[in-house]
Amino acid sequence: MKFSHRHNLIFWISAAALCSQVPAAALEPASPLKLIETIPLRDLKGSSNHLAVDAKRQRFFVTAPGEKKVIVVDLQAKKVLRVIENVPAAAAIFLPDLDVLCVSGGSGITFFSGDALERSAEVKLDSAVDELQYDSKERHIYAGLMDAAKPGITLINASKRELLTKLKLPAKPQGFVVEANGSRIFANTPGAKQVTVLDRIKQSVVAEWKLTEASSNYPMALDEPNHRLFLACRRPASVLVLDTSSGKTVSTIKSGGDADDMSFDSTGHRIYVACGDGMITTIQQADADHYQKLPDVTTRDGARNSLFVSELKSFFVVLPHQGDKSAELRVYQQTP
Repeated sequence: MKFSHRHNLIFWISAAALCSQVPAAALEPASPLKLIETIPLRDLKGSSNHLAVDAKRQRFFVTAPGEKKVIVVDLQAKKVLRVIENVPAAAAIFLPDLDVLCVSGGSGITFFSGDALERSAEVKLDSAVDELQYDSKERHIYAGLMDAAKPGITLINASKRELLTKLKLPAKPQGFVVEANGSRIFANTPGAKQVTVLDRIKQSVVAEWKLTEASSNYPMALDEPNHRLFLACRRPASVLVLDTSSGKTVSTIKSGGDADDMSFDSTGHRIYVACGDGMITTIQQADADHYQKLPDVTTRDGARNSLFVSELKSFFVVLPHQGDKSAELRVYQQTP
């Protein structure tokens, strides 16, 4: 059947009329995250730092380095359970297989029992300590040493609470990740404008990937099966996707600014970046080489500490105290 120009004109006019009747909000992309809970953190007056969770007991740990305390949140009761005082708290990590909470800060790591959260041990490192990672196969803790004169990553036997060795770096480590099925550690070393690759078996630097697209690379996440490393950079604000086989950049995506924590949800194939300029950047992974930035989620200035918890299928962000607004822990779930 042939259509005349008059029929085509009527079709397009009708289609335009239908579109004009659709509310503008319906045409806007849906938010990638749904806010499901807001828990007040009235004990947090300053900034937070790297966070941890005990998924089995549904307890969340908010570090407060300036106030030297860890705020323990009961996610089921939706309230603060207790506050651990007088502990330097740059970062925390929970070891479920050993039922232990580890808190870094000052010049060492403090261990707490998982049930009663009582201090059980301390490992001195003779250096400022920041981020922590854990290898559950070897039961090794990796701690970022922030001494400008002796930067590196140290290995600790988590079972025996013993210092094993120190891996030297050319500059202070910010975010770093440890391969689960390999021997490499990827470390953001923004002072050297690169990603430094360590081999924990050889105990040496095995590669230095210079960055040209962006700098001030702080948080990091890893998609190990697809050989992809994600870096959140501050200058300019962007996420770089690197091939872990070569160190080459395969994609660059614009993001929010002042990033400090990022996570990769391997099930939903999404990258989440908490940005201090008041937003969450979400990036959808189509495949190893293709990525799409989804709509930003508004938070609050300074809300740059976050954690995705796969066991709870939730993304957590700490919003700092601001004016008459108290600090709070926001809990999000992914939307389709």
